[in-house]
Amino acid sequence: MPRENKSWGQTIRLMTEDEQARYRRLGWDCTGKCEQPAVYETAYNYITGRSGRVGSARRNACTQHGKKFAERHNLELPTTPTTREKTAMEQALTQLGIGGAS
Repeated sequence: MPRENKSWGQTIRLMTEDEQARYRRLGWDCTGKCEQPAVYETAYNYITGRSGRVGSARRNACTQHGKKFAERHNLELPTTPTTREKTAMEQALTQLGIGGAS
């Protein structure tokens, strides 16, 4: 019997050249453990265990893992880079002059 998928809101976006370069400088490769450069950012929401809390996840993906993620969730693989919205924490840090570029 297939496992019930308790995630939703899957998205994938092509990172900008600046983001890709920054991720390479920081050593933030694909989280698929292949150590290839991150090209995509994937995101989704999920239910945590028995408590039923909602969590969210963002992951870096190389070309191969980004394509697999898009196929698995019936998403169109983006061809135009977009910037993601800053989280509330990132916005607060930016206002304090602490946050870096996103």
